[in-house]
Amino acid sequence: MHAYGAVTISQIMHSGVLTQATRYKNSTVAPSAIQPPGEQLATYCGSDGYRFPLEMSYATIVDANSRFAETARRAASIEGFDSIKLHAANGYLLDQFISSAPNQRTYRWGRDTRSQLTFVREVIYAVSATIDDETVLGIRASPGNVNNFASLRENGERDAEAIVGTLTGSDVDYIYTTLYRGWQPTFPVQPGSLAELARSYAPSVPVIAYSDLLTRFSSAHGSCNVAPQSIKSVRRKL
Repeated sequence: MHAYGAVTISQIMHSGVLTQATRYKNSTVAPSAIQPPGEQLATYCGSDGYRFPLEMSYATIVDANSRFAETARRAASIEGFDSIKLHAANGYLLDQFISSAPNQRTYRWGRDTRSQLTFVREVIYAVSATIDDETVLGIRASPGNVNNFASLRENGERDAEAIVGTLTGSDVDYIYTTLYRGWQPTFPVQPGSLAELARSYAPSVPVIAYSDLLTRFSSAHGSCNVAPQSIKSVRRKL
């Protein structure tokens, strides 16, 4: 792909409690032992409800952090990816720590929005320390979950602003937004798509909108200035 001028990005994720059908493990883990709503996706060979998870211990959380970092190191130094993108969206593990519904811990990694962001910040720092300066680090963010497309943050835009501001205030080079019907206003009382809001929350960080939304956003609003400009900015970094 590099020979044809393409930029390669490795997205790293941990499903946590939203792990779909798998023959490799009989249990799932989450910040708290709370079964999520919804059913597993047939697209991923899942069926019925999600499993009741095991609450992650201190050792399990530390181990997950180190595995994110090691995976990023291998992707960048061995596989040669130009960018690492951490999946902190759509209800998966990093996102589970940010949300009060699956994360009801009362110390360090829980309690309030700032504390809930601790684990994600720790992963960002660990990954950043593992990859070299030439590897671009991005993060994927969204208030929507795969087990409930209509779900949004408990405190709406206030939480979204705190989350985006905190994540992009770390060692993050760009933010990638994705949301069901993401070309529409994200929150009922606030104008602006998720990409537009993210850009206003973190004006110094490039924002890339989920690629499938570019045409839809352009059709609905006449132009899509957010993503194309941001892609050029990220490519310059690469």
